[in-house]
Amino acid sequence: MRNRIFILLLVAFSLPVSLVKGDATVDQETVAPTGNADSDTANLIAALSRARVVKLVDGATYKINQTIAIKTPVTITGIARVVSETRYELFQVFAADVAFRGVTFDGDGKSNYPGMIRVYKGADRFHFIECVIQNVHSGKRGVANLYPLWVSVDGVKDWSIRNCRFQNISNHGDGKPIGKGFVGAFRYGNVNPEGTQTGPVANPSSGCISGCTFRDIFTVTDNVNDTDADAIRASTGIASDNDVDVFLRVENCVFVDVQKSAVKAGNIGGVVIDSCLVVNRRTDFPMSFGFRTNLTTGFRVQDCEVRGNVVRAVYIGNGGPSFVSNLVFLPDAPVEDGDRYRFVADSAIQLGQRNSAARVASHAVIRGVYASNARSGVYCANCEWVTVSGVTLVKGEQTIKLAKGLKGIELSDVPSPQETVRSFVD
Repeated sequence: MRNRIFILLLVAFSLPVSLVKGDATVDQETVAPTGNADSDTANLIAALSRARVVKLVDGATYKINQTIAIKTPVTITGIARVVSETRYELFQVFAADVAFRGVTFDGDGKSNYPGMIRVYKGADRFHFIECVIQNVHSGKRGVANLYPLWVSVDGVKDWSIRNCRFQNISNHGDGKPIGKGFVGAFRYGNVNPEGTQTGPVANPSSGCISGCTFRDIFTVTDNVNDTDADAIRASTGIASDNDVDVFLRVENCVFVDVQKSAVKAGNIGGVVIDSCLVVNRRTDFPMSFGFRTNLTTGFRVQDCEVRGNVVRAVYIGNGGPSFVSNLVFLPDAPVEDGDRYRFVADSAIQLGQRNSAARVASHAVIRGVYASNARSGVYCANCEWVTVSGVTLVKGEQTIKLAKGLKGIELSDVPSPQETVRSFVD
């Protein structure tokens, strides 16, 4: 008997300490669905105030009609569906050690501005595991910055998103242009409490997205160049010296039919994209980029494949250093017209932007690129101090395309295309 009591005491003292004041805390509480948004929301708020684990009933549907703030460590778990009955946030996460496991968040064809779930400064070790976010749509008027899941680039250490699905996220007026872009699944950026201003990063965040699928993310705007539909968008609001230490790793993820790019990063140093697959099967729009960055200080793409109706696999707009290795680019075949072709794809990799002083990529290292059906393997539009080696272009115009006046370019093992073709431009 004494041994049993001793074991129970050990277990009790090993449990995390709840920060909730008022109600007595419990280890786990199951919340039953009611079919009513007011009751479901109230029951969830009550359970979150006293339980370390809030269990949703597997197969059940819950409705939330107001924002719920999480200020103590808790895990919300269950293979259940949570339907949004509000156009505002479902959850605000302020505490460390908060996790969602197995939950499906359904926008029910509506948008949640500024996001379904927002993770604020101080919410270290936030985990989003085996969850689904789906059916998020802006409606007839549209919104800017439509991202269901946000994590702050400032003050959130060791967060993770693992084995999740993000699908059917769109921003348009029932198929008509609404003139607003910036739509995606995940936003890694400034997340500020209401009424506070965006400032420079003081405590750089770090996190990983692993084993996730992103599917059917698009927008329709008045301006084709404003179609910023990116599955993952990472950037800081105000540049500072600390930006170089903000870390994001994206690994073993699949991106299918995303309109502009799978990952867009800017003003962030530690971005690593590893072992990812990007496919665009849609014929109504070409995907602009597989992965792109502006103002990088350490962008890295390795062991990735991009294929389908895609213009460029990797775009490095400016800054450096940057690294690309073991990239496969298999865009759709060019359209034949006599002895000439119209290429879908421009290049596997583009460095900098021609005739733009603000778009200079420097200190890039590119090793191991296999591409076909593109005008060029690597297009050095505006770059300096670049090393390129091991580039194979099966069918195209030029393995390496160099703009005039570049300096510090080192090339090795870059043979001519196996099949050289002549192309025309619309």
